[in-house]
Amino acid sequence: MNTKNYQSYFTRVLLLMLLFSTKSILAQTTVTVGNTASTSTTEKVINRNYNYSAEEIIYLSTEIPTTGNLTKLALYKYSGSNVTAIDAVTIYLKNTSAATLTSAAIGTSDFAGYTQVYTGSFPNATTSGWAEVELNTAFSYTGNNLSVLIIKGNQAYLSSGYPTYQYTSTSSVNRTRYYQNDTAAWTAGTSMTVTGNRPNIRFTIASGNGCNSPTNLASSNITATAATLSWAAPSAGNTPESYQWEVRSAGTAGSGTDGLVANNLNATTTSANIIGLTGNTLYSYYVRTNCGSGTYSTWASGTFTTQCGAVAAPYSQNFDSATTPALPSCFTTENVNGDSSTWKTYGFTNNSAPNSVYVPSASGSNNDNLYTQGISLTAGSTYRLSFKYYIPYSFNYKTDFTVKYGMSPSAAGMQQTLLSLTDAVGISGNYAFTTYLGDFIPTQTGTYYIGFQAQDQGEIYVDDISLVLIPPCTTFTFPTTATATVSKTTICSQESLSFNLSTPMPTATGITYQWKSSPDGVTYLNEGLPAATPVRIMTANTNANYFKCDVLCNGTVVLTSAPIEINIQVSVLSTTEGTGCGNTPINLSATTQTGNTLKWYDAATGGTALSTGNIFTIDSLTQTTDYYVAATGTESNITTGAPDPATLGSLGSTNNGEAVIFSATSATKLHSVTIYPVDSGTNNKIILKNSAGATLQEYTFTITPAEANSTNSSVGSPKVVTLNWDIPTGTGYQLKWDNPGGATVNRVMRNLGGAANYYNRANENITITGNTASTSTSWYYFYNWQFINGCGESAIRVPVTATVKAEWTGDADSNWSNPANWCGNALPTAATNVTVNTSSHNPEIATGTAYANSLTLQPGTALTVKTGATLSVENTLTTTGATLTAQNNAALLQGSLATTNTNVGNITAIKNSNSLYRLDYTLWSAPVSGQNLHDFSQQTVTTRFYEYKYVEQYNQEYYTTVDPFETSFATAKSYLIRMPDTDSTPNYNNGTAPISFAGTFTGAPHNGTITVDASVNGRRYTAIGNPYPSPISIASFFTQNSGVLDPASAIYFWRKKNNASKPSYATITRAGYIANTAGGGAGNQLDFYGDPDNYANWLIAPDRDLL
Repeated sequence: MNTKNYQSYFTRVLLLMLLFSTKSILAQTTVTVGNTASTSTTEKVINRNYNYSAEEIIYLSTEIPTTGNLTKLALYKYSGSNVTAIDAVTIYLKNTSAATLTSAAIGTSDFAGYTQVYTGSFPNATTSGWAEVELNTAFSYTGNNLSVLIIKGNQAYLSSGYPTYQYTSTSSVNRTRYYQNDTAAWTAGTSMTVTGNRPNIRFTIASGNGCNSPTNLASSNITATAATLSWAAPSAGNTPESYQWEVRSAGTAGSGTDGLVANNLNATTTSANIIGLTGNTLYSYYVRTNCGSGTYSTWASGTFTTQCGAVAAPYSQNFDSATTPALPSCFTTENVNGDSSTWKTYGFTNNSAPNSVYVPSASGSNNDNLYTQGISLTAGSTYRLSFKYYIPYSFNYKTDFTVKYGMSPSAAGMQQTLLSLTDAVGISGNYAFTTYLGDFIPTQTGTYYIGFQAQDQGEIYVDDISLVLIPPCTTFTFPTTATATVSKTTICSQESLSFNLSTPMPTATGITYQWKSSPDGVTYLNEGLPAATPVRIMTANTNANYFKCDVLCNGTVVLTSAPIEINIQVSVLSTTEGTGCGNTPINLSATTQTGNTLKWYDAATGGTALSTGNIFTIDSLTQTTDYYVAATGTESNITTGAPDPATLGSLGSTNNGEAVIFSATSATKLHSVTIYPVDSGTNNKIILKNSAGATLQEYTFTITPAEANSTNSSVGSPKVVTLNWDIPTGTGYQLKWDNPGGATVNRVMRNLGGAANYYNRANENITITGNTASTSTSWYYFYNWQFINGCGESAIRVPVTATVKAEWTGDADSNWSNPANWCGNALPTAATNVTVNTSSHNPEIATGTAYANSLTLQPGTALTVKTGATLSVENTLTTTGATLTAQNNAALLQGSLATTNTNVGNITAIKNSNSLYRLDYTLWSAPVSGQNLHDFSQQTVTTRFYEYKYVEQYNQEYYTTVDPFETSFATAKSYLIRMPDTDSTPNYNNGTAPISFAGTFTGAPHNGTITVDASVNGRRYTAIGNPYPSPISIASFFTQNSGVLDPASAIYFWRKKNNASKPSYATITRAGYIANTAGGGAGNQLDFYGDPDNYANWLIAPDRDLL
């Protein structure tokens, strides 16, 4: 005998004997607490009426007369038609001195005193009676009060038939509290509600040997591969000699080696460090007391789950294996704002079935983070993240969505932002997901997490997360050149073509292809986005007839193909625009390829040609107009072959016959053929082959029952099949009807003879020469062949502009409104580009409104807009080296398009003040840019220029002095300026006579929308002014700023004679006008603003300022 092997065998058998034979036999006592005759049944201890529930109950020591190891627990089900086991139930027990409970959370410290004794399903097999579980871990009950905590994890709620349990009322003192919720699981920090309904319960307690189980079992320091176990000696019974413990992935304590991960049969300490564990795995651990002489306690037990270990790229998650609403393993969430709305999986079927993950909308504001499992990444490597997201349309709710990555699954651990959307909202009726694709390079090697943050009130869905490593480009070998190919190099005018690269490239993630197009072979634009394959369908025309392809590796171009030029046979080669005065002829011209014709239109598409030829003359125009020219070739339609079956001999049918052979002496297009269907069905094919039998084109289509109205002997209705196949010059082409069905499936009518008359008969460049059956009488089933030779009209019309000059001639006088002063005797309109290029009779706008689309004053010229008149320029105003003067109460008005145009040069805007005295003030703002304060009012004392602003020291707004030499008018800001200190007007200098000060502003005129920051400090007043050289509507000002101005706010105008003891402002509110009664303040104010009952027409004049 091999004694070494025998000894090993004996040791293993002895170990198994120890594991299986040392359990003590103990006396069992059953204790029932509660009135079992009670008919009170509304208590839902394990609450199936909600997705989540928890209940904590106290039973007094006087109600449990027996100590020992508690091994079983039962509740009395009173009613409930549902008999499905209750999932995800965990039971905790605790010896306690507490006798009552309050509505509050258990708290972390109190929860730590509990021992987990059971986890799994709770029985519910009958509609009534005791439902009992045997505890996973016997609990050492020491004779104190006993706390029972029963927690139900996620299980879809029942709206009816859920179990209810018998209870006994303790309404005089609360010994029960509960939690129930549909969206959030219970935690120790979650508040519970007390009740006087205490469920009846039954315990089974083993007693007799005095060897009690360890208490306070706990697991800690849990990682992906290790954990620490700890326990305490029993508080009563025999003194332990040692302990035995086991850690298992399967099986129960003492059940053998299967599932046994680690153990110690003679532990002398109350803790153990376990290593070599597997990540994201549930483990059970068991500990029992060895009291010596073969006496052992029952096993106490607990569970722990190791953390998720990091995985390597490629990583993906589509959430489809998750059971809604639970997240997949190793995903974590962070509910920052602590509400009931957080990330969960959801069966969203629109475009992302079966599952995605989402945050629902909230009445408050969401702030929830979702983190992936840890992923091992290497510093310096490139990784590509992709995922899909969908934001539903909502009228009320918007979403802030941020995606980051970092080395810790927490908000603080997210280091770099990959995507950030603010106030995002979906499109009504759109359910499609958007795909995000982005690359990043980690700066250090380690474990990273992808974090998805949802904020604000809207909801968002995420699906199909993927992270892949992009290999470094140095690992690939690229060819030195790349050759591009195209399906066709010559086209008529516009056609979709198939492009590819014939040069093989490395195949790997990160290698993409970017096609580009150009109209001239010099300036190229991208055609779409880079793709993983070089095949691309693109449209060639005169705007894009050069094509080339960039080969990219990780986004960097490593190779570019030589360009391909597409020869366009019909196009507009060049155009020449025309210019003329209004009401005079204007000539436009264009060129095209030899043999083509040009057609002229007044629209980019549709309509009838106005003229043909290289030159197009417009007899009379009043404004600049775009016309369009298109080239057209010489196109002819050819019909060949027999027109129908009745023209030939006897009739029959076929579904997979011989091919008809034809030739083309010049390139053409097979537009269509006609067939006569006998049967309806799908998978009908017409195939074009070359002379060697290789397939060139193939078209598959369906024949409806209504179309299949021919028979073997009668001719029904024709069906025209449109093909539009290009046919190069060649012979031996084969056109074949094909269907893979049986002999009587999907047939078409054919002639059994008589086809010879249509063979070898040339019709221009097309000849039908025979068939592949080598007979001249049969296999003829295509009729009325339609070919197109040459090219028709180009699909692209090129714009050509006929410019109507509005030039000032000044032939008669200076009156802008006199047609005799304009080229062609035509007054400018709002659509006219106006030029003043002569100083002869410089134009003046005396009354009414003069219009121009754009206005250019050539150097040395001048234009005056007189008092009461308006110049309206829709677009750019150019005055370089010229003079444009807007006199007092004249207006320069620029239209809405001016927000996109920049005026060139300066204007002079004059505004007269009211009649004021030497020490009076006026609030001024400038309608132009660059006007210096001192240059504006040179005779004002330099210490009497003020701005109105907030002074932090006093928390209030004040007028404070500014240096006029260093200060220019800020846009839309008002400045308080005193009148000139001296003037030649009699008695002005002594303060008894007033003058009107003529304020002159020189600079580029303001236009477009102007925004000024409103004061939010102090009394919240802001000194602004009309920034335009034209009036603005008071009503519109209030309306457009309704979201900024206090609803009770007013506009305050400085209108008074200087007197510190009198009010300074006239006031306008939405309700009406309030005049200033101070001296010099009332005057004609009401007349200026108009009817106080009709403020809709009130205006703020140019240069005028307000608070």
